[in-house]
Amino acid sequence: MKKLFYRGINPYSFRSGEWGQVIGTSFKTRWCFIVEYKDGVIDYSPMIDTANYELNEEDEEE
Repeated sequence: MKKLFYRGINPYSFRSGEWGQVIGTSFKTRWCFIVEYKDGVIDYSPMIDTANYELNEEDEEE
């Protein structure tokens, strides 16, 4: 199974430059990734803002 990671690349993004794991999606006036950071903080990041983030997929460790 693969894990999906999210990183905001806009300087005004929440935790810009920091990778967080995508743990799901939700509809909050628009579709958002639910992103959890290493310290347990959760953020909702709009999927439509593709110029403001990048995604990375990694194999899950067994």
